[in-house]
Amino acid sequence: MKTFFFHAFTDGQGNIVMKIAEDQGDLLLTLRDDGAGIPEDKLERLFRSGERRSGRGGLGLRNADQKFKLHFGPLYGLTVRSVKGEGTTIAIRWPKREESADDCK
Repeated sequence: MKTFFFHAFTDGQGNIVMKIAEDQGDLLLTLRDDGAGIPEDKLERLFRSGERRSGRGGLGLRNADQKFKLHFGPLYGLTVRSVKGEGTTIAIRWPKREESADDCK
């Protein structure tokens, strides 16, 4: 099954690969695209607390990272790597936990 995303591709062309794996007892979701990438100066500011935003982008990433850290601790959350002209990789790490049927009630 193919899923198409338009997000992050200004021309509508590009690929996003999603992988979910277990890594040292944690779950690791990785999203990798082959888009334009994030400029280095913006990448450095993405997760800096108290950073004033100008323009678009980044707020959703920062909010998601803060929520993971709040619920699971400082070792968890998002990491972003990007190379201009080659694309961006976002990794989300959280602890793997087994739930019983009673937990879902």
